[in-house]
Amino acid sequence: MISEKRICQNCKREFTIDPEDFGFYEKIQVPPPTWCPECRSMRRMTWRNEKVLYKRKCDVPGHQDIISLYPSDSPFAVYDAKFWWSDGWNPLDYGREYDFSRTFFEQFHDLMLKVPRIAMMNRNSVGSEYCNNVSNHKNCYMEIGGYKSEDVLYTNTALYCKDSMDTFFINESEKCYELLDSTKSYHIAFGRYCDNCLNSWFLYDCRGCSDCFGCVGFRNKQYCWFNEQLTKEEYEKRLAGVDLKSYKTLEEYKDKFRKFILSQPMKFAHITKSQNVTGNDIENSNNLKTCFFIGSSSSEEFGGGVGASHSKYLTIGGWNAENDYDCMQVGGNLFFSYEIIGGVMNSSTKFAYVSWNNTNTTYSENCYDSSNLFGCAGLRSKQYCI
Repeated sequence: MISEKRICQNCKREFTIDPEDFGFYEKIQVPPPTWCPECRSMRRMTWRNEKVLYKRKCDVPGHQDIISLYPSDSPFAVYDAKFWWSDGWNPLDYGREYDFSRTFFEQFHDLMLKVPRIAMMNRNSVGSEYCNNVSNHKNCYMEIGGYKSEDVLYTNTALYCKDSMDTFFINESEKCYELLDSTKSYHIAFGRYCDNCLNSWFLYDCRGCSDCFGCVGFRNKQYCWFNEQLTKEEYEKRLAGVDLKSYKTLEEYKDKFRKFILSQPMKFAHITKSQNVTGNDIENSNNLKTCFFIGSSSSEEFGGGVGASHSKYLTIGGWNAENDYDCMQVGGNLFFSYEIIGGVMNSSTKFAYVSWNNTNTTYSENCYDSSNLFGCAGLRSKQYCI
């Protein structure tokens, strides 16, 4: 089989389907896409609200106001998380016979408008009511996407983290502030691409560093100031002379650090311990194409250090993922999945919006712990449903 060029039915631009793509589509029994990768990515993004929350009434009679992903004028009912997960309602009550005189998508759309939706995708969490798409959190606030974190606020995608604020895509880190794309770091402020770093300020692309300030591209260094090696005494003296509690001082150092980063040689992409991959922010992975923010965790729960493999067009995911195409905000034991937004611990899952711990499902919305579903919405711990 050879590569095949096609015209996107949305933007009318040419795109290529590679031989391995045809093999994947055949294996999961779906036709090749008619939209190009860029248009497919934009289509997925239209499904996901990450940052806008609404105060509205819960549609359960007698319940109080809630915070929700959905505004009060939404065309479907919205339940608070506690009631949605309870036995106070039964998703199977909304089942209906298939009407062969109408198209599947018309009927699936009608079903999604009838089945109540959960106000926030939040599971097994304590004191974390203002978090969305998270699980097993404790005392967290305004976090979007995360797992088993504690005392974390204003973050996006934090896994196994504690006591951190204003971060993005961090893993196994603690006491960090304004840290991005980093893992296994402690007490870092204003950093990006930090791995196993400690007690430092203003770091970029550093690994195994401690007690450093304003450094770029360092490996296993200590007591450095804007890439200048100092003694312990010199470093501590300089650090003591900086009023880090002053907003003006911090802004001055932020500006200085930005300019210093631009003066240093840059890697073409931030890819570590990976082979045959294209994209950016990828670690411990192999055989990926056009993938971004692919992480891994040392936890055996999610592969013990495995990122992703044999996949294409993944955005924010990994943590033991294999043979997945066109997925966003996914990972954590994800296998043979296609066109998913917000999915973890899935196998053979296709065309899903919010899919947690499901197997052999096609066209689903907000389903959990289920298997062998087709065209279903709002199901929990169910099997063989259409």
